[in-house]
Amino acid sequence: MQNLIAFLWKYLTVIVFLLLYAFSIVLIVQDSNFQRRAMVTSANQFSGSVLQKWDNVSGYFHLKSKNEFLALHNALLLNRDPASFIITSDSVFMTNDTLYRKQFSYKTAKVISNSTGKQNNYLLINKGRNQDIQPDQAVLSPQGIVGIVKDVSDNFSSVLSLLHSDARISAKVLRNGYIGTVIWDGKDYRYGKLLDIPYHLEIKIGDTIVTSGYSTVFPENVQVGTIQGVKPNVNDNFYDLKVQFFTDFNRISEVYIVKNNFKSEIDSLTSKYKK
Repeated sequence: MQNLIAFLWKYLTVIVFLLLYAFSIVLIVQDSNFQRRAMVTSANQFSGSVLQKWDNVSGYFHLKSKNEFLALHNALLLNRDPASFIITSDSVFMTNDTLYRKQFSYKTAKVISNSTGKQNNYLLINKGRNQDIQPDQAVLSPQGIVGIVKDVSDNFSSVLSLLHSDARISAKVLRNGYIGTVIWDGKDYRYGKLLDIPYHLEIKIGDTIVTSGYSTVFPENVQVGTIQGVKPNVNDNFYDLKVQFFTDFNRISEVYIVKNNFKSEIDSLTSKYKK
């Protein structure tokens, strides 16, 4: 109690000033509509500013759940996309719902580990054999291709990144359909190369590169990147084409795992020609 009294006595002048100041504000507001409106407006602006900042902070901590929801929603849309189906009959009549069969199925997963600074980079995702993830399935980001599932355990999978010396993706120039192969040259994670395009063909800066559909792993027309550099290769008759990837490999969090439901059937027919 003595400490409280000593504190009040020490700051008595300040306390009296604040009380009188507050009392004068009340009197001014009560006697003047203009001052009242000004006070309310200022209070609203202050509270609004505080609430906006709080909303920004709370929104940041909810980004994770929002991103997961959006990824799941996008996967549902991709599963319904007509490009995920193929026509298996040319009959006018549809029997037992066999006219359209689903070729590609999509699942969401979260990246829990990733590298970009090595010559051979991998990702680790939080789904595996128990979630029907299998080797040689495509891995995509919302922006484009990421890589291919390499090994699986019960609940996790390793992904061979496009940023790997063994990664070779069949791709095409969207504008004219010219087919080539996308690789990473082991330098900048943002860029790769498009090979096997003869330099008598027309290629322009800004051309979009997408998957060709010639692979049993990737669906057709998945975005890869854009042409940023065009020059003839002095050692052969092909272009040396620089491609800027759409996917930002330094910021991957949510991915899609793509299953080709006809992969085994297609591989059984094509394997005899690879011998």
